[in-house]
Amino acid sequence: PDSGAWMAEPLAYDGDDLEDRVKIKDLTIGGASTNLVNCPGIPGVGQFYANPTFTLDLSDLDDDYWRVQFKTEGSCDATLLFQDADGNFHFDDDSGSGLNSRIRLFDMEPLNGRVNIWIGTYSGQTCDDMELIMRAWD
Repeated sequence: PDSGAWMAEPLAYDGDDLEDRVKIKDLTIGGASTNLVNCPGIPGVGQFYANPTFTLDLSDLDDDYWRVQFKTEGSCDATLLFQDADGNFHFDDDSGSGLNSRIRLFDMEPLNGRVNIWIGTYSGQTCDDMELIMRAWD
């Protein structure tokens, strides 16, 4: 993944939106052939497309919030890669229930601005029942 060259159509959410939980359903993921082990400086193992699954413009995530979570739910062995507005990468595979991924972030400052989310699979398989759930806690 190279977020400088690629981005998805931006979606805008603020802290209030995420506090109410945002759920994006019926995602088709997988089938990519780029393994993160071949991407220097990016942690994790999994198959991803170079273009992010989602680009978000996040705002109003301030000291009122203490945690933001991005979580997958579905039948695939999903992997999740998140790039915050400061350019830092966060990766997870299987921290959620079963084979689902979950990234929890506690520093709100780098979450305000444009962020990228890649949803891939561990081995490249495809599935069409994936959900992305985003939530903030105050």
